[in-house]
Amino acid sequence: VRDSRYTKEFIDNGDFFSISFLEKNHKEALNYCGSHSGRDVDKIAEAGLTWNYKHSIPFIDEGEFVLLCQKLSATKLTEDSFLSPDIKKWYADGDLHTMYIAEIIEAMAR
Repeated sequence: VRDSRYTKEFIDNGDFFSISFLEKNHKEALNYCGSHSGRDVDKIAEAGLTWNYKHSIPFIDEGEFVLLCQKLSATKLTEDSFLSPDIKKWYADGDLHTMYIAEIIEAMAR
């Protein structure tokens, strides 16, 4: 998750997170969510999606497949960790990723 992403604040401030996979019929909602920040608007509601909770972990209810995860580690990527110089072109602005390792505590599928 890039440092600039609003989602990163939620992941960093909790012990759990979810990953929701939506089917192709939600393509417009995914495009909306990918082009708007949650800092500025309630993008889940604006995209016509809804939150649900299990074990107090929020997830997108429309997900066809959802992973509920517990964070185990967080590692900030640094340019000196890149093995290929080609990777640097994706980080010209310095907005690097943090990589999270998590245990899947539950997988849900419809």
